[in-house]
Amino acid sequence: MIGDKLPAPDAVEVVERKVMAVGVNAISLSRKGRGERIQVVTLRQGNFNGTCVIWVHPLGEAGLHQGPVWKAAMAVIESGAELMVVEPFRTGAKAKDEPPPVNKAFAGYTFGYNRPLVSERVADILTAVAYARGLKDTKQIHLVGVGKAGPWVLLARGLCGDAVQRNRRGPEPLPLRAGQGRQRRDDAAGGAEVRRPAGAGGAVRAGELYLHNAEGIGTGQWLDAAYVAANAPRAWQRHDAKKDTAAVVQWLLR
Repeated sequence: MIGDKLPAPDAVEVVERKVMAVGVNAISLSRKGRGERIQVVTLRQGNFNGTCVIWVHPLGEAGLHQGPVWKAAMAVIESGAELMVVEPFRTGAKAKDEPPPVNKAFAGYTFGYNRPLVSERVADILTAVAYARGLKDTKQIHLVGVGKAGPWVLLARGLCGDAVQRNRRGPEPLPLRAGQGRQRRDDAAGGAEVRRPAGAGGAVRAGELYLHNAEGIGTGQWLDAAYVAANAPRAWQRHDAKKDTAAVVQWLLR
């Protein structure tokens, strides 16, 4: 479904970097030869401890400045971790951008086999993980998906193997609806329709997972079985109620 994998760190390049303030950088990433631009903002203080928290919000960087979210983000930074805010395809300031450039080797790939929007977003998250992994002072990587970005992060996590240590997700139904090919309306998936991403959690490979706001989404038995099979039944938490952001960050940085 995703049609991608975690790239090697040397397959990712920095297209542009701007210093916005002390400890704040705006970076454009791309996989070599792809011509894409994935917007990333990194925030850290001088007490960096080697932990990189990759933060994905449906609104991109703008979502970071919402009251409780900003407070949680500051808690991440003050803990000594680096916060890496990623804007996957058609989120944030680039929400209405044109589709990716036409594949030069085979135009039919772009016009006939282009990936659904959710796959494009997962691919961008994987690019950010590979970039973070390649930084010499990064020791561990955590993933956070907020709101509708939760399923994107969960799917990406399943392709990261040991590159990611902890994953937090506040789930909503996987936002895929029947679509119209290249128009990519909303989260169109080329005709696919998926309502509950319960099975995707099994791909986490027993990495630590925190699931909240999970009432009625049917993940319990599937994830229990996956984690028992991996001999790690206590590596994940599921909460029916929606937890506040402070509680999530406390779990993430413990």
